[in-house]
Amino acid sequence: MDILVKKEKIEAYENDECLGFLKYSLENNVLTIISTVVYENARGKGVAKALNEYIFNYANKGVDEIKIICSYSQNYFLKNKSQYNGVKVVLIKGENNVCSI
Repeated sequence: MDILVKKEKIEAYENDECLGFLKYSLENNVLTIISTVVYENARGKGVAKALNEYIFNYANKGVDEIKIICSYSQNYFLKNKSQYNGVKVVLIKGENNVCSI
């Protein structure tokens, strides 16, 4: 699986086909993870996990804070938080944090 980083979006590809994406924003060294979307034909292949691993590893190298809106990303962080203990993390709860996985 190949990961392509764009402005405010990370996409996962396999054989030139986009499998899904993660939307984020980065402002004043604060990373906000907005949503994770995996297309139906790619579900169950580890796409969401790969996207989240990528963004969290990036964040671990130099952001001051991570705000997580996406429910999948929140669960990913809670399962792996020992790997990311150098960054302040804020979990944003609410009705708008549904992801399409």
